Amino acid sequence: MMATAKTKRVLVYLLAVLIVPIAGLYIYLSLSNNPLQFWRHVSRAQLSIDGQQTDGHVYRRPSGKMLIDFGKDKSAYVYFPEVENVGLCNQIKAVAIPGYVYAREYDDENCPCALMGTAKTEVDARVIKEQNRLEFTTVDARRVEISW
Repeated sequence: MMATAKTKRVLVYLLAVLIVPIAGLYIYLSLSNNPLQFWRHVSRAQLSIDGQQTDGHVYRRPSGKMLIDFGKDKSAYVYFPEVENVGLCNQIKAVAIPGYVYAREYDDENCPCALMGTAKTEVDARVIKEQNRLEFTTVDARRVEISW
């Protein structure tokens, strides 16, 4: 009987050690205006390319920046609301957790992306931003529409 009680106590301590930091992280993320390199998942977002539904993920910062990730080995884009333009990004090194993604090197101060329509990416993104809707042209001239 003593071994069982001791085993239960150890399990409770282990669970507490796991749950407290995780809960703390989620509280921090929900309250912070600048949550490091964490981006909140826009779960209602629907993506289409040239009118066809496609897989991908949309994440948002409190500043309004949006990270559009089409998946591994595909280009990612960041929408910059302050200039109403989209940037073509380097490969994203990210770790997803429920409701968020940690995108290393991507935050409000540092986004290694080349703005569309500049010398690096000569394609004009032709950005259309409306309430709960974003539309732009990719570097390979495909039209992306996101609604949420």
